[in-house]
Amino acid sequence: MKTLNDYVMESFTKGSDYFGEKIVGISDKLHKEVLSDKTRANTVWLGPYGEPSTKTHEFYTKCVKLQNDDGSPCNSGIGIYVKDGKMSLCSGHFTHRDIELTPEIIKELETATVTIR
Repeated sequence: MKTLNDYVMESFTKGSDYFGEKIVGISDKLHKEVLSDKTRANTVWLGPYGEPSTKTHEFYTKCVKLQNDDGSPCNSGIGIYVKDGKMSLCSGHFTHRDIELTPEIIKELETATVTIR
C-alpha cells in the first residue's frame, strides 16, 4: 500500500519540475492552505489545467528535498488536491488524477499544518 510520501516522490519524478537534481528526502511537514471567504470570492483562476484547483479542492503541499549539482540544497513543492475521497498530484503538471484516498492517507492529511489565506 502506498503512503502519501510514495505518491509525492512518484509525482516529483514524473513531473515537469524535475530537472535531474539529487533527491535527498521528503519533508516531514505537510501544509494545507485554506482560502478565506474573501479570497475564495476573488479567486477566478483555475490554473492552466482547469480543475482541480485551490478554489475547487482542498489543497495541500509537501516538499521533496533536493541537492543541486553544485551541492546546494533546494526543494520542490508537490501540490495535492483533494475532493470527494480522491486526490490528484501536481509537480509542474498533473501527474496523478483521482487516486482513491485510503484510510492511512486520510490520517496523514489530517496532520497537516493549516494556513488561511
